[in-house]
Amino acid sequence: KKKQEKVASYLISVPKIKSVGVENCFVSEITLAELNYGAFKSEQFEKHIKEVKKVEELFGVVPIYECLELFGKEKARLQKLGIGIPTLIFQILYLIKN
Repeated sequence: KKKQEKVASYLISVPKIKSVGVENCFVSEITLAELNYGAFKSEQFEKHIKEVKKVEELFGVVPIYECLELFGKEKARLQKLGIGIPTLIFQILYLIKN
């Protein structure tokens, strides 16, 4: 339980998440699939699967099909601003709903 609380505290304290509010942060189903994959691959499965569940609790989950347009729009907007974010990192961190 304490580990899950640490994960939650850390995620909520990330500057960008803190500035927009956790209620405005989302992850896609693909992101959760990748996090689950990592947990199942890990030798510390129990620890990591609990962390994945905490991410699910904290952030809204966007069905992948519904967020494809938003993903393209936000990535293009950020690149125009000179903020290059690799696709995988962008997916893993969060999608911010406009």
